[in-house]
Amino acid sequence: MIFFNLKCGDGHVFEAGFRSGADFDAQNDSDLIVCPCCGNSQIDKHIQTPRVVTGASAEHDPLLEAEREKILTVCKEIYNSCEDVGDRFADQARAMHYGETVKKGIRGKTSRREAMQLMEENIDIFYLPPIKENFN
Repeated sequence: MIFFNLKCGDGHVFEAGFRSGADFDAQNDSDLIVCPCCGNSQIDKHIQTPRVVTGASAEHDPLLEAEREKILTVCKEIYNSCEDVGDRFADQARAMHYGETVKKGIRGKTSRREAMQLMEENIDIFYLPPIKENFN
């Protein structure tokens, strides 16, 4: 089974599993995939979750190591260029979106519920996975 992050035409992001990429395409072409939040059947693939490989072979997979390095590089750039607003992330994102404060790069923490509410307000956010690396 393969899992895709999906996004509906109204901006809701959700995950769904399929037997294959072709299975997703067939179901999507037939409007069989609908958003669990709003029922919208205009569905596109969204940012993918990095693949996870377990076992000894993962340690020696050059492709996996290259992908890991790319992800770490992007995470480091985001970490070092964005202000950490901690648990105030949702409030700060809203304030910037509605012009109450200066727009700037921020990072922080929020609940899944708050993240969904931000997306429903058309506030662009994305999930940055926690990585146990020292970015400084």
